[in-house]
Parts: sequence; structure tokens; C-alpha cells
Amino acid sequence: MKTMVKAAAFVTMLFIILAVMFDVFTATSNRHETAQLAEKSSYESVKAVKNKSKKVTTDKEMAEEAIRQVLLNKRSNSDIKVDVISVDSKNGMADVRVTETFKHANGKKETVTERRTVILN
Repeated sequence: MKTMVKAAAFVTMLFIILAVMFDVFTATSNRHETAQLAEKSSYESVKAVKNKSKKVTTDKEMAEEAIRQVLLNKRSNSDIKVDVISVDSKNGMADVRVTETFKHANGKKETVTERRTVILN
């Protein structure tokens, strides 16, 4: 009887530890994804103007390219909001803010915001 109680307690503790580890991993992964999305969207939109690899010639097209990069690189199923704060296709500058909202395993929502500014030299 003592052995069964100890085994049940051990299994319960193991389950709780694994759930906490999974939650921490998911939160860290979502924070990292937000940073990557902000970086890639601003960098790739400026790069498209610099290399003329895509037909990005106006500020509106550059903002669209920044949003397109977020859509192409998004991996999670969380809610993402993209704010293109400022773009300048003539001088090669993009300022983008990405806000990601996700749920933890316990149902608590967390919002992470990253802002990146890229200026072409």
C-alpha cells in the first residue's frame, strides 16, 4: 500500500514537472518567434528595395513586403498583430512592431511586443 501511494505521488509530481517544462518551452518559443518575425519583416523589406529582387518601389509596397514576411515566417498558432510604423523606400528604412498574444497551458494570456528598425547604409 505504501509503495502504491509513493508511486502515485511520484507520477503526479512527474506530470506536474513535465507540464511546467512544456509551458516554459512554449512561452520561450513564442517570445523568440516574435523577435524573429520583427527582425525578418523589417530586414527583408529593406533588402527587397536594396537588391531590387522584387518590384518594391513605393512605401506602400515596402509595407506590404514587411507584412508578407511575417506571414511567410509565422510558425505558431497564436494571434499576431503587425504595425508598420514607418517605411521609406527611397532611403531604405523600415520600422516594424510585431505583437504576439498566446495562451499558457493554464489558460493565462501573455502578450509579447518586439520592435525593429532597419536603416540601409
